Amino acid sequence: MDNATAVSTAAEQFPEDRLLDVIIYTASLVSDLRSIDSELNILRQITARTGGSFNDRDKADLYGIQQKLEQTLVNQEQFRTFSYDTLRAHILRHFSRQAIGSARRLAWALVGIVMVALVVALGFFMLSQHLPNNARNAVSLSLFYLVLYSGSAALLASARKEVGKEVRQAYGYLAAALFCVALVTPIQPLIGIFIPKSPLGPTIMTATLALAYIPFYLGARKLALLIGVQSRLTSYSVIAILVVGAAALYASIALITAPFRSGPLTTPYVISVTISHGLLMLNLAVSAFLLAKAHSRMSFLYARSINALTLAPIVNVAVCLYFLVYWYAGNGIATDNLYLDIGAVVLTIVSALYLRAGYLFKRTHLN
Repeated sequence: MDNATAVSTAAEQFPEDRLLDVIIYTASLVSDLRSIDSELNILRQITARTGGSFNDRDKADLYGIQQKLEQTLVNQEQFRTFSYDTLRAHILRHFSRQAIGSARRLAWALVGIVMVALVVALGFFMLSQHLPNNARNAVSLSLFYLVLYSGSAALLASARKEVGKEVRQAYGYLAAALFCVALVTPIQPLIGIFIPKSPLGPTIMTATLALAYIPFYLGARKLALLIGVQSRLTSYSVIAILVVGAAALYASIALITAPFRSGPLTTPYVISVTISHGLLMLNLAVSAFLLAKAHSRMSFLYARSINALTLAPIVNVAVCLYFLVYWYAGNGIATDNLYLDIGAVVLTIVSALYLRAGYLFKRTHLN
């Protein structure tokens, strides 16, 4: 770093009464807070001692903290690619009206995604009066989720150019998973319309979802590795063992409980449904665990989007468990209004969490 860069920081472009705001924002851009622990400790000591009224010595120390933060972002930051010029331009933009305008446009884009989802769902509902009510409701809701998932994926995929290559790949996997989920979401209601008596409906739906969510694990794994998370769940061999073990466990449960079942559920059918749901839950649970571990090490700006990405699969696991218990108890999942209503509410929450994650990730890079 040359001498001019060593004595110049972005904070010098602002009045002294904004110095603390600039430092706090610059620190929030660092993805791994452990790398700036010493600077944050000095900052806390200064603010605790002075109460916000700084003398010349305090100001010199604060400028020194800002300088070290900028050095960290330019030379060590893994999530973004900054030069000193682009970093300072980014900080200046954050405190300008340009950032307010960008945030407002993003908010309108979010509203637009929701409105398109509602229009598509209501449009199909109005134009499909020849279908049974349950089929109309199911397909309309699936189209609603399809648009929300696609919108979430688009927001995650539209990272700004300063995002690091590894992060772009990680969020590319997450976006690909949501695109795949959007595509397979209408499968179950379409099966209900065209082959309503097919016993393979739940298995086909969940098996395709389990496959669609594989990129979600890949994205969670990449983020966890990038942020330095130590876990055996990042090992493909461990995951393979878990998958085989889970499939064997669910098949064993189906076989053991066979003598106690009554009704039309055959053992092969129970095995196929429980294994498909079990593998989907395993994928979601492992991904949520890795994202939660990464969340604990990230700065606030990144942690907000990761938090939503962590909660969504957890809620999804709850949906799968609810389905399995309700279905295994002998209830008709295709015709029971209570099951359909509760499922619709929970899936709406899941899709809203993914949309929030995409919005917050995009907002982070606009900020």
